Amino acid sequence: MFFKTDATADGLLNYQWERSDDGGTFEPFPFTSATHIQNGDTKVLKIDNSKSGDHEDTFRCKISYGNGCSVITEAASASINRIGSFITTENEFCEGDKTEFTARITYGDTLSFQWQYQPSSGSYTDLSDDNVFSGTKNGVLKVNGISTIYDKYRVQGIFKTIEMDDNGNSVLDYCTLSSSPKTFTITPRPAKPTLPDIVRCGSGIIDIVAPLEAAGYRWYTDTTQAAVSTDKTYSPNLTATQKLYFGYLSAESCESFRTEFTATVNPALVISQQPQNASECEGNSVTFTVSATGEGTLNYQWKKNGVDVGLNSNTLTISNLQSSDNNAQITCVITSNECDGITSTGATLSVIPPPNAPAVTSPAGFCNDE
Repeated sequence: MFFKTDATADGLLNYQWERSDDGGTFEPFPFTSATHIQNGDTKVLKIDNSKSGDHEDTFRCKISYGNGCSVITEAASASINRIGSFITTENEFCEGDKTEFTARITYGDTLSFQWQYQPSSGSYTDLSDDNVFSGTKNGVLKVNGISTIYDKYRVQGIFKTIEMDDNGNSVLDYCTLSSSPKTFTITPRPAKPTLPDIVRCGSGIIDIVAPLEAAGYRWYTDTTQAAVSTDKTYSPNLTATQKLYFGYLSAESCESFRTEFTATVNPALVISQQPQNASECEGNSVTFTVSATGEGTLNYQWKKNGVDVGLNSNTLTISNLQSSDNNAQITCVITSNECDGITSTGATLSVIPPPNAPAVTSPAGFCNDE
């Protein structure tokens, strides 16, 4: 940066630059604690490696003539573009957290920004908008899931500058300044848990138990919404098949990657036709029938007075009825490979004994042809 003045007069001209760093008193060159400001006795004052402390310093030049006369120029101020460390609400994150970083401009007119990160080894690299980062060229960087790879950030500001050319004309240009970097502590997320799909028959409540011990538990019905339960056991009232999600907390309170599983609600087993009471004569056969609907392959287990009988069929035939079969209770337990079993209502079997033979009271004789 430099300040330039010029004057014309007869004889030799002497230049003496002066500075005010408090908006009031001017001190002559050389300036106290400002060795980077040079050429204070020429018509071009040069500021090498301008510093933040130079901001709003005011400069003027006293020009003396050989005849003892002097004149003082109008004062001009130095405006130093400055960028501070960016703003964030947290310094520690769990892997996958969402956050925002905001550039803090101390002074200056910014044309654009460029956010950068530094890997564990290597130089700073420009970030580009993608599914993780957005606003990489704006004043606010949005991070949609911070990674352990990206733990050190900074932002560059591209500032507009106004300088003076050799003819005293204003020249627009730009400069790039980098903020102080920030390094964050990013705790890795715990591993994704394993949880099998679950099945129930018909609507109702089902208990789902977390597959491990943890510092906390999170159950979700939608990954974009808050957890619906933080208990170890989640007991939803299922009415239809749906996707569910589970995660757990580490000792550092970081949530694991979530696992997705399916809660399937199959149609409940329904008996549409119950076994009916039956009566049959001793020695004959009798058949009982049951009808049912449900998910998967249906299996049948008939029982007579609680004891397994018959085949895997929706009908039961009992042959050669005996008097001991009278008043037997016939039921059928129906199961499937998808649902728990249901038991039919009982049917009563009545066995009718044969009639008694007629009695002959005395011998009798008969004549031929009678």
